Amino acid sequence: MLLLHKLFNELLRHGYVPKEFGHGIIIPLVNDRQGNTSNIDNYRAITISSVISKVFELCVHDKFKGFLTSHPLQFGYKKGTGCQDAVFAVQQTVNYFVVVALYFCLLLMPVRRLTGLVTLNVSINLLHVMLLAV
Repeated sequence: MLLLHKLFNELLRHGYVPKEFGHGIIIPLVNDRQGNTSNIDNYRAITISSVISKVFELCVHDKFKGFLTSHPLQFGYKKGTGCQDAVFAVQQTVNYFVVVALYFCLLLMPVRRLTGLVTLNVSINLLHVMLLAV
C-alpha cells in the first residue's frame, strides 16, 4: 500500500496520468437473455480496467469530490436520483406548458429502452399525460 500511496502522490504532484490507465477491455453484456440476442439494442457494454487505475480513480475522486459538481438536471449515475426523478421533472414540465397553453414538442425515448425504476405503467401514464397536453 505504501508504494501505491507514493506512486499516486507523485502522479498528482506532477499532473501526470499514464495513458495505460485509460485502457480497458470492453465486454458486451446481454440486457435480456430471453430477448433477441442478435439485436445490438439488447446489449450494453462494460469496460474492464486495471486494478491500479481503478484504485487511483477512487482515490482521486475521494480527494476532490467536494469540488466536483454535475448539472442539476442530470438524474442518472448520481447518488439520490434516478428515473423516477426524471419522470417527475418531465411531468412537471408538461404540466407547466399545459397551464400556460403554449405549444411544445417533446421527444421520447422508446419504452423498450427505459430501464431502472421506471415501469411500463409509469411510462404509459407519462405518455398519456403528454398526449393530453398536445
